[in-house]
Amino acid sequence: MNTLEEIIDKRNEQKEKMMDNYSFMMIYTGDLMGDEDEEELMKKMQKLDDGINKLKNDECGCGEHMRLAELRELISEIEEYI
Repeated sequence: MNTLEEIIDKRNEQKEKMMDNYSFMMIYTGDLMGDEDEEELMKKMQKLDDGINKLKNDECGCGEHMRLAELRELISEIEEYI
């Protein structure tokens, strides 16, 4: 994953996997409280979404390489939950 588009594709793939799990879907939509792991996953997904938006809008100022590295790390952490 070396481009923003690849990271977005991976994020979308992870969201699809999450939505296949009913309890994750209910937590994601705000209809249910989850356990610690599920709540942590939701926080990481939100952080990933925020990071993607910042990079798209060039709000970071830290350089694309650093931001992409941070997003790749978040994706790796999320994959551990899924």
